[in-house]
Amino acid sequence: MKHKIFTTIAILLIYATGTFAQSYSEESGQRWNVLTMPTFTTIPSCTIILHSDNQHVQYGNYVYKMLYCNSDDIINLLYGIYREENGKVFMRENPGGMWPATEEFLLYDWEMNIGDTAYVQRGDWTKGLVLDNISDTLMNGSQRRIFHLHYMNNDSVTEIWIEGMGSELGFPYSGTKDNPVSPFYYPMTAELLCYYENGDLSWDNPHFDECIINYWLDVENVSEESVLCLYPNPVQSIITVSGENLKELEVINILGQPVFKTPCSGESVIIDLAGQPAGVYFIKITDKNGNKYSEKVVRE
Repeated sequence: MKHKIFTTIAILLIYATGTFAQSYSEESGQRWNVLTMPTFTTIPSCTIILHSDNQHVQYGNYVYKMLYCNSDDIINLLYGIYREENGKVFMRENPGGMWPATEEFLLYDWEMNIGDTAYVQRGDWTKGLVLDNISDTLMNGSQRRIFHLHYMNNDSVTEIWIEGMGSELGFPYSGTKDNPVSPFYYPMTAELLCYYENGDLSWDNPHFDECIINYWLDVENVSEESVLCLYPNPVQSIITVSGENLKELEVINILGQPVFKTPCSGESVIIDLAGQPAGVYFIKITDKNGNKYSEKVVRE
């Protein structure tokens, strides 16, 4: 059923976008491979590829870059247009499509200071994201800032923004972790698998082994249910990881770089993250049967 919904909507929108559609070269621009899955079913999942071709279009009083969308069923669908002004990124969805274009809404604010709140908008709702910390990382030879935020209405829901790349959920999905949406306006979860700049892989989600998830894979094959127990989480420094038949443990940072690795001799391992900057880390475990599991932990 979902296959038919995707195909029908895609055909209508591609027809409606007309001259907006452009061919896309992976050797230029930006690309976000995003795992998407409807929240009302656990059967199908797919990777939606969003990309900017660095071309521009005049819409209203502003000049925007164009953001296209592809998947197994979608070919070069214009998802939306976006622009940056004074450190803020704004977006409109469906310009020239079968529905009226949305009002311009805020996606990112790169001029925030620690303690500030970015009021990310989408449709008729506004989500407040509070900036907890800023760290730095090297990506493609340039220094980037990593914004560590929590949701104003729920301190336990956190999100990462990387300067130039956007949210860990995928570029257009900032602020949607506890209020998911999709290009087709039914509830859907989203998580960034990989990010490319000018054809080069710049960010690889440590939680997944692939940059593209097959459209018809079962959920069990996308992400195995973890049998790990981590506490405390969030953590200041010392975290205990316990599980059955542990063989090897590795800690990966948000950019996929290993920061700690050790063989396991028992059912629990103690990790000290005191020497690492605040942020999101992935605990990856291999058990004695060759199974692999991972969990996300936040260092405050």
